[in-house]
Amino acid sequence: MLLPLIHAYELSEAIHDDGIKVVLNGNGADEIFYGYTGHIRTAWITRLLNALRWARPVLSRVSDTRLSVLMEKPGHRKAAFYSQMARRQYWSKVLRDDIVDGLENIVSQEMEAWGSVLPCDDFIDESNFLSVFVENTHSLTIVSDLPPMMASVEMRSPFLDQEIISAAMGIHFSRKVKGPGDGSRLKYILRQAVKDLIPTEILNAPKRGFGMGIQEKDVLLGPWRPYADELFGEFPEMGIFDGEKIRAMWINMREQQTGDWGLLAKLFAIGLWSREIE
Repeated sequence: MLLPLIHAYELSEAIHDDGIKVVLNGNGADEIFYGYTGHIRTAWITRLLNALRWARPVLSRVSDTRLSVLMEKPGHRKAAFYSQMARRQYWSKVLRDDIVDGLENIVSQEMEAWGSVLPCDDFIDESNFLSVFVENTHSLTIVSDLPPMMASVEMRSPFLDQEIISAAMGIHFSRKVKGPGDGSRLKYILRQAVKDLIPTEILNAPKRGFGMGIQEKDVLLGPWRPYADELFGEFPEMGIFDGEKIRAMWINMREQQTGDWGLLAKLFAIGLWSREIE
């Protein structure tokens, strides 16, 4: 369910076989120097929000729209977005109706706390700062910890150093995010820093993650389908989930072959974990 763990282990094994004990990795570089392809869109949204600053008092009162979320004050926009998405896109689909209203969104609260100390007003900076400290924290740190330990290798993550993060967040996003739309010039500062060390075809290659090309839909409707049928047919409720809602979601998505496959994959992982600990 977390492919970077598997691939980091395979990589660590190869590093160990080469006789190397300590190695540097690039974890965090995409978050603080803006290397994900989605950052092109986020940079565009940021420029739009900056142009609409004068309208924030009015648009912030618009109800039930993503625009109202984005018009929250700096540092609170992503927290508000997470809160809205949880209640309207996720909780109502999979949780029992009688407990939804009483739930606290701890992730949104944590994002709001971190966002309040961010000195930058630009939305893309807020979004990526919170990616480091909340969203991607576990994947950034666990991937460089458990897999290499299993292979008797030690990894270091220089981009997660607090001084590097501080310096990177002080650089305007326009110097990090460049076109074109294929992402071949994202992390522009880092690409420029090593352009005399790396072949051009690698330097200008678009971003490709460890899970590139592997889709939840293909897995759940393919080799994992018998397990998904069995699990979603009688989903562990754990005191909060509505098994009937989840079963109906699975049947509909299986027949229509469309829907929120990311959410379904998360439920699949939670269900397997619940059964494992019972």
